[in-house]
Amino acid sequence: LLSLYGIGPSYARRIIKYRTLLCGFYSKTQLLEVFGLTGEMDKIEDYCSVDEGGIKKININKIRTEELKKHPYLDYYTAKAIVDQRIIVGKFTSLKQISEIPLIHAELFDKLKNYLVLD
Repeated sequence: LLSLYGIGPSYARRIIKYRTLLCGFYSKTQLLEVFGLTGEMDKIEDYCSVDEGGIKKININKIRTEELKKHPYLDYYTAKAIVDQRIIVGKFTSLKQISEIPLIHAELFDKLKNYLVLD
């Protein structure tokens, strides 16, 4: 990362930390979510690649609220709603069921579905 124009040690640490919290990047555009990186994105985008196979998936049928809320796209209430729904109706059989939870809006689901797996 340090070899990319405009990326110093601070940005490199932020990118790596955010990638770790997310469990991997599925899209280059997620770099825009890294604090302060918006201006540099045009300069580095062509030199970046994404390996979707490197994403660590979250087993939505086994994870607890305390662990799920650590994902950057979720807060406590949304994570709790997902786990509560699983407790009420049983194991999820389709990721689409997650999108039907009231706190999960379409944009959030589009990002979150890349990190979820059923058993």
